[in-house]
Amino acid sequence: MNKRAELHRIPGTPILVDAFHKPVSEEGCVYILSHFHGDHYGRLSERWDAPIHYSHLTGRLLVTVLGVREELIRACALHEPFQLPGADEIQFLEAEHCPGAVMVLVASAADKCWHLHTGDFRATPWLLEAAMGWKLPRIHTLFLDTTYALAKFSFPDQNQVIDRIASDLADTPASSLVLVAAYSVGKERVIMRIAKQLDCLVYAAPGRKQSIYGALDLSADERKRFTTEPAKAQVHVVPFAFCGEIWPFFHPNFSKCQSYIQDLPFSSVVGVVPTGHADASNWNRRHEVTKNGAVTLRLYAYSEHSSAAELAKFVGLIKPVKLVPTVFRDEKDRLAIVRRFQHLLDQAGAARHLFTASHQDQSKHAQQQGQTLQTAEHTSTLESLARELNIMDAPKCVQQEHNSSSSTVPSEVADCASPCKHEKQFRFSASLRSIPVREPIDLDDDTGADVNNTGALGSENALKLETIAVHASNADASMCTLNASGPKRQLPLDAAFQKRGRVTVGHLATLPQMFHTQGREPLDEPECVDSSDAE
Repeated sequence: MNKRAELHRIPGTPILVDAFHKPVSEEGCVYILSHFHGDHYGRLSERWDAPIHYSHLTGRLLVTVLGVREELIRACALHEPFQLPGADEIQFLEAEHCPGAVMVLVASAADKCWHLHTGDFRATPWLLEAAMGWKLPRIHTLFLDTTYALAKFSFPDQNQVIDRIASDLADTPASSLVLVAAYSVGKERVIMRIAKQLDCLVYAAPGRKQSIYGALDLSADERKRFTTEPAKAQVHVVPFAFCGEIWPFFHPNFSKCQSYIQDLPFSSVVGVVPTGHADASNWNRRHEVTKNGAVTLRLYAYSEHSSAAELAKFVGLIKPVKLVPTVFRDEKDRLAIVRRFQHLLDQAGAARHLFTASHQDQSKHAQQQGQTLQTAEHTSTLESLARELNIMDAPKCVQQEHNSSSSTVPSEVADCASPCKHEKQFRFSASLRSIPVREPIDLDDDTGADVNNTGALGSENALKLETIAVHASNADASMCTLNASGPKRQLPLDAAFQKRGRVTVGHLATLPQMFHTQGREPLDEPECVDSSDAE
């Protein structure tokens, strides 16, 4: 996982996820650990001096293996809400990675947005189905484990791979030692299946490894299979790189495997390397089974991280406003990953965030400086935010600039039918009942009366509408006017009434009011099109 600070801090909160790169804590921070892997718990040790929140199993591992003081343990159950400073609500969700791994769902108290940090996770079919049942809120920021975000990383279901491993090793003679490459925590399903297939004992090095397995939630039968006597076990758990380096291509270490059995009652070695890199290159596929003398090494496409296809399914299911990759080589790689999943994001939510954040920041700055909000400054901020959110090309110009020094737009609203030719248009398909109106609006209803300051229009107002055109010619309009046009026909407002509207990206101030959907159904996903394609 990348160590950049913004990949660990939940927006609008002091909460840090997997940010243990220093031996002691920083004042004012709240710490969460997603799982017990070294690249996530970092420099945690008995010197750590602040409470840490994690799952029950991860807490046991921290105390047993790393010596973290028990009084700092804050174990939390899955799917049970709890609170921390800066957060209205937090939940731990199953991550399907290694034992004890969790995803972290946070509702920020500052921005009232929900954020999801996956830590490391595998979007298995079970997790995808379970996530639909969790009824997650609209996610603003998704911190995504992008270890295998490239399309070349494609591997089968874990159960299929485990069955294949068991089948391949079914005829392994008792004189052959099986080495299973594994991290400190993880691959236990592979290890246990091989041991059951061969009906043998499992050896793990005394000390740290034995302590880890002792802390796991293993069945009674699984616990009986572990031994501290290497000569009695046909399956030995070894460090992940013991059989050879996997990156960028597999480099087998036959000599190390051969020397391992010199003092053991075995005449040959079978090395099992379960990794998502097994099918990542033609070289690895051609060398999934390699032999040298008495040593045979086997690569299997078994991973506890999500494949590229699984990531796409998960992002499409969550549909966040913003995606933050947590694993990437450099800035170029990070941007490429964001673009890869761009079409799966909530574009309407990104636009709402863009409009609202820009309007609020510019207004606050203008008030502090005692100045009038200027369109050019506003547009510049929008451009930077648009690049940050990767939602669309920022506007190149504004259709009209009013000579008035006032930051409010006049009551006349520009004709949306002739937008600035240099701008792209942002189409949205929106249910009218989702749009709360907080300023006077001119609408031709049956009574001919205006609807003023109603918050959200009531369903009793039957409107004669065909097309809704929304437009403002200044970036800081304080009034929103909806003009009805086209053939009039009477439709109840609470019906499933969806029509196309057009909003020029550069003219944004009315939109924070329009797109405020708190407590209501969100707008449908928009599409970004050229103005020439607008209806």
